Amino acid sequence: MENITPQMKQAFLEVDEFIRLMSKKHRRVTHPEALITSLPFYKLDLTPLQQNILNRLLECDHLSIGEIAKAEATWQQVLTQPVRALVKMGLIRKFQKDDNLRFTYIALTDEGRALANEQREIQQNALMKALYSVATIDEMKHLKECLSFYCDIILRLTEKSY
Repeated sequence: MENITPQMKQAFLEVDEFIRLMSKKHRRVTHPEALITSLPFYKLDLTPLQQNILNRLLECDHLSIGEIAKAEATWQQVLTQPVRALVKMGLIRKFQKDDNLRFTYIALTDEGRALANEQREIQQNALMKALYSVATIDEMKHLKECLSFYCDIILRLTEKSY
């Protein structure tokens, strides 16, 4: 860590702590006690890992088991039971591509996509309602600018090789 001044280190630690705190607060806002029991994922008694799998598949057409394992920072074997249960529930389907039968891919079924979209919409509405109950439109615009700046920094970090 060359050229890191004490002020830079302190600024980093403050930002890091702020991000952790905001992550916890964000979860409380999007998952309030009264809302949790009405969420589709809760009604199906899905584990956090199963929820993450469905959410990741909402972002992509399909993913390999290996890609999900990497994104979840876990081993492929850990995904066996959660994926099997999601397939049994009819929320995802497993398949292999003709060009490479060594890899197993998963994708949302229509039912799984509808469920994950419903979950996301409920959470987004809860967050939007909570935010607009305490913030003005100008404050929300400012928050968006700050978060965009933060995202830009993270993207620059991911592009830089160390």
